[in-house]
Amino acid sequence: RAGGVVTQTRWDATARTDEVLMPNGARYLYMDGGAGSLVATQDPNDWAHDVGGFPFAMAPARSAFLIGTGGGLDVAQARLYGVESITAVEVNPASIDLVRDRGAAAGGVYDEPTRVVIGEGRRVLASGTERYDLITLANVVTGAAELRGAALTENTVYTVEAFREYLEHLTPGGSVALTPASTVGGAGVSTSA
Repeated sequence: RAGGVVTQTRWDATARTDEVLMPNGARYLYMDGGAGSLVATQDPNDWAHDVGGFPFAMAPARSAFLIGTGGGLDVAQARLYGVESITAVEVNPASIDLVRDRGAAAGGVYDEPTRVVIGEGRRVLASGTERYDLITLANVVTGAAELRGAALTENTVYTVEAFREYLEHLTPGGSVALTPASTVGGAGVSTSA
């Protein structure tokens, strides 16, 4: 990854997950070489201008259901914009473990009061009755065609039925947002606003 160095690797039933330290100091998680996810830091100046924060800035929310949280950037963004109740759902348990291992350096994003659930986002949402002010799908793209299991997960979150499920779990006036992969911290990517 353009000069990055693998600092940690975890294997589990989902995939091989690598933590990569970039030359500029940013850390990313890669699942089987794809699906790069920026690891949050305790300093909002590192990521406050990332486009993924747009849904939180545009529609203030008290509660959020975040699908595909990976390195925890969207959790950090939700906290920055004052979301009080956060449910973070990630299909890859190694991502959660690697971010938790970073502790305060990652802003403690997966610590209380964040509710962390390992599973497929749509299925987790459908299993409950709670409604949310904001539901986001962030980084729910593996970027690697050979990830058959992950590709099947992706196929379930972008269907018409999935969006009906999301809409049924919104509070009145709530929003669903699809956010792209991080735009900050990567090699060759400007971090200025």
